[in-house]
Amino acid sequence: MAGLIERSDADGVAVLCLNRPEVLNALSPKLFEELRAHVDRLAGETATVGCVVLRGAGRSFSAGNDLRAIQAGERAVSLHFQAETLDRIERLPQPVIAAVQGHCYTGALELVLACDLLIAAESARFADTHGKFGMTPTWGMSQRLPRRIGPLREGVDVRRQAGERRRSRCARAREPLRAGRRARDPHPRLGARDRRELVVHPAHREGARSRR
Repeated sequence: MAGLIERSDADGVAVLCLNRPEVLNALSPKLFEELRAHVDRLAGETATVGCVVLRGAGRSFSAGNDLRAIQAGERAVSLHFQAETLDRIERLPQPVIAAVQGHCYTGALELVLACDLLIAAESARFADTHGKFGMTPTWGMSQRLPRRIGPLREGVDVRRQAGERRRSRCARAREPLRAGRRARDPHPRLGARDRRELVVHPAHREGARSRR
């Protein structure tokens, strides 16, 4: 029977694969137990393993914490088991590379932040949805994320899926208001008599276009 974490080795590289593709590799407590066992074993294999790659099976790295498993009563062996597992990944003597494709949401984002290097495919999408479900990041993201990307970008980029090309609201807010810049009324169905030329901030004009 296949495990929730599949390991393969070749040329000194150990690949750990999250193996729940039918649920987008959701991070259940049982999956974390298997992950911890592999991480502890790898810590003592420096003579044969020089690098660790963490990836997900199927079209996604991981959709994040398995809320259904939690609702069903599945619990980790200790209160801080997941956070401690991420700490152990961070302390592995071998470099750990996260190879991300598809979803990498919430708990999965916390997981990859514990790795030394992250390689993202074009399909990779990153997001933090803790607030959506009334949860707080307790696996270390509040410390690791600002160290990786900086405190200013933390509040902007995590809420925005990677790959979106729109500029952040914070960046737009810092732009000077260009007096005299005009845009057409965003209500094209109004008659010519009712049309107005509006002086607007670029961010407001962009929002008006999106509502057409």
